[in-house]
Amino acid sequence: ELQKENINKINIAQDLADLEKENIDNKKNEKLAVKSLFKQTQDTLTPEINQIMLEAIFNKLFKPKSDWKKQFTSDYNTINSLDIKHSDPRYLNAQYRLTHPKNNYYEDR
Repeated sequence: ELQKENINKINIAQDLADLEKENIDNKKNEKLAVKSLFKQTQDTLTPEINQIMLEAIFNKLFKPKSDWKKQFTSDYNTINSLDIKHSDPRYLNAQYRLTHPKNNYYEDR
């Protein structure tokens, strides 16, 4: 009787171990499927489509200032100029605007 009970316990333990292994395998397969789907989706989204989507989201949430392109170009050129020292106020102001674009180049809608 005791031997039958021990065999039953061993069988139950083996069944539980098999179920756990199957569960782990299923989770791995789900992760692989999700990765595969994500990769397929990424492959179809070209950089151009990504750029269009990003611009659409930006324009929905923010309003560019009227002279932002001129200001950004000026700031970029100032930062990359070899003639302007890092202690120059023009450099410091341009650096600040480039690192804090909100309210300098765009504002919330």
